[in-house]
Amino acid sequence: MRNLERYLLVLILLIVTIFVARSCGPTLQRLTGYQTGLQVELDSSTVYLLNRQTWTEYDLGSAVNELRFIAHAILAPEKLLPDLAFRYNIRYQLLDDAGEIVADKIYHLVSKAAPYIQDEHSELEYSRFYARSELRPSLDQIFYLRLADYPSARTLRVQAAPSPDDVEFIGLRLAVLELIDPVDAVQTWRRMLREQRDFMLRNHIFPPHSVSTPEISNLLQREWKPIGPAGLAGKDYQVDTLYMAKLEALDLDQDGDVLASPGAYADPEHWASVVIEPENQGPWQLQFYPEADGDNTVRLRWQSALSREIKVWQVQGNEWVGDLGAGLLEIVPSQAMTFEAEFLPTAYKPERNYVSSYLVEPGKDLRFQFRMQNGGRRQVLRLDYRMLAAQPVGRLSVEVSLYTADGKQITRRSQQLDFVPDRYTQLSSGPSESLISEVSAHYIQLPAEAAYVIVAASEPLLVSGYSRPEDLPLARNLPQDRKYWFEREQRMPQWFTLYPNNEAALLADGRVQALIWHFPILEVDEFIAKDNFQRIEFSPQSITRNSAMGDAIYPRPLLFLDPQADLPRREASMSRYCPLSPSGDVFTLAGAYLENIMAPQLAYSGQRDSQAVMLYLDGESHGPRYLGKSGVLSLGAMALGEHHLSLSRYRDGAEVNGQWWLNAQAKNSACDYAWREVFPLAQGLRYQIAAAHFNDNLAIQFYSEHRGDVSLRLRVRGEKVAGVANAYTLRDTLYHIKGAALPPAYLLDGSGRKVYGPERLNFNLGDDLAGETVSLELTSSVPGGFIAVAQLIPSERERSKVISNLYEQEQE
Repeated sequence: MRNLERYLLVLILLIVTIFVARSCGPTLQRLTGYQTGLQVELDSSTVYLLNRQTWTEYDLGSAVNELRFIAHAILAPEKLLPDLAFRYNIRYQLLDDAGEIVADKIYHLVSKAAPYIQDEHSELEYSRFYARSELRPSLDQIFYLRLADYPSARTLRVQAAPSPDDVEFIGLRLAVLELIDPVDAVQTWRRMLREQRDFMLRNHIFPPHSVSTPEISNLLQREWKPIGPAGLAGKDYQVDTLYMAKLEALDLDQDGDVLASPGAYADPEHWASVVIEPENQGPWQLQFYPEADGDNTVRLRWQSALSREIKVWQVQGNEWVGDLGAGLLEIVPSQAMTFEAEFLPTAYKPERNYVSSYLVEPGKDLRFQFRMQNGGRRQVLRLDYRMLAAQPVGRLSVEVSLYTADGKQITRRSQQLDFVPDRYTQLSSGPSESLISEVSAHYIQLPAEAAYVIVAASEPLLVSGYSRPEDLPLARNLPQDRKYWFEREQRMPQWFTLYPNNEAALLADGRVQALIWHFPILEVDEFIAKDNFQRIEFSPQSITRNSAMGDAIYPRPLLFLDPQADLPRREASMSRYCPLSPSGDVFTLAGAYLENIMAPQLAYSGQRDSQAVMLYLDGESHGPRYLGKSGVLSLGAMALGEHHLSLSRYRDGAEVNGQWWLNAQAKNSACDYAWREVFPLAQGLRYQIAAAHFNDNLAIQFYSEHRGDVSLRLRVRGEKVAGVANAYTLRDTLYHIKGAALPPAYLLDGSGRKVYGPERLNFNLGDDLAGETVSLELTSSVPGGFIAVAQLIPSERERSKVISNLYEQEQE
């Protein structure tokens, strides 16, 4: 009997325990990690833990299109203070089937503590905790990775990366996107619990029973499926269970429970931009969150990726919706704000760009250590400098010194830096706190004995380091790479990030800064747009040196389409040509340099064969003139003003054929053709560039003889300075040009031939070149084509860089 009473007592206690456990859920479990007294419902999730020492790998296969990362920082309780934002970084690599790295990037994140809520004793308890750890997780951040940009990727590996706030551990939940067949989506909906359906329809206007089949398909056609790492738990990866209080059920004020405002920061001094890739053309929505009450006017400026087109909108209010083509959208507000940009069809939100920099102060220099790799290939070091200032004033002195392994100084250079504010770069730790200067840079050709470089400064200075093999060819696809923010993931990087060997100590000392940077709109130089410049042409020699006339190569005249948005200066009218009707046309001569008379040129192309023509100028006949299939006729000296011209065939008076143009006209707005003398590329051309043109930009025009794709190679041969330089010259550049995108141009050499172009190349000759001359060699993958190389000098301002090198300031 006593045994039966004991059994009944145990059974009653067991029933009570089960009832209490079910009532309180996980909050009453005996957890080995963080203890909680929360009396609220908890969600749980499996989380994989990342550290700095080891990689956690995921097998992706070939069918994965997109990844979703849900991440949070893991810190000691005393570090996770309310309202204190902190930064942490995730490094990820993508590998192909052979184990080769196809992408290696660092994602920068900002978070803060989750809310504190009251337990049953009215004491504050943290609302998130792990089952087996005393460390606490922050709020989650979500970012996405599109694998369509990396078709060969088969493996993902991730780890915690060094961060300014020294976060060593990160929790990660990874999911892959699966597209569900509409029929399967309906079946899945029918199997869902009512609570699940209510959650899916929480933003639906009408009650759940009224939802239609197409709406169900739209809700469920995109599913995020969680995936775990490869290998064995505890050996290949670390895993824990995350518990999270359901804050939606709490009657608490949730202000401040997440970061103050979503999105990116901008103000009148710190501008922002959003890249619109081709796959994201269409309707975009921008949400603005001003920091203060009152009117907020936002100027939006969009620049096309493949043309000179620019559109501008002035937006009043906190939202803008509109269609955007591939290009760059610049955002300039009238007051401080944050904003979110979203591509509506896919809910895609662009990522922000970050670059690491290191603080140099008086008495605290910076050291980059390196060694020659890849069989002793010559390396080039690039050091980027950014000044800090609360106000855009001041200057400082920077000193860079290069040493051997035993401490022997190889070279040293000091330079004064002036503060020029950069509106497109911000401190991630406080975007509004300080202005940052535009980048100044030093370039050093590293000799074989070089071991490290030291940077010192007279005032606080941010420094970033990069390197590249000197003989590494740089490949560019034109025209899409002309805008250096366009399809950037597909571009070959020009520079590779260099990290200080004492980065951990710099982190501990608070000397690592993450910078947020935005792409700027590429401004059109008004002097170039109005032909307000002098053009210094260079003449080449043949690379093969076997031409019939020795080394001499003779130019061919050519007309090419060159629409001008603005009227060019009067002096440029001689090089601008307007279409002319040969059956009879009125034109007005405009004098260049205030002359009273002009000798206009009549250009023609497209004649079927050689023929004689008569010219009727202001009622007087002139001729016959014997013409080839293309060429130029001089009309002789003529007074300024209005004239009438017509042409006919000499024999029968019939109308002449082909296309005709006349220069020196006053109606310059219609003169969309420009004169150029070009040289036949044949097997290749060599230009000897004198030292007077070092540290200048060269304007190169290429004309193809066919519509197919062609590759143009540009090599620079010559010595470089052994010390520190302010600009860098690429040794070997390969341009892949799409011929189908080029407009027709007309050779005026009597042949009547059409060519296609120009494709414009802007090439920088840096002050790193040495000697009296350097050799510039141009070759083509397809024999033929024509080239013009010149230097452009503005006519009405100080000599300066007219066309910026579009590739110079790349961050990778």
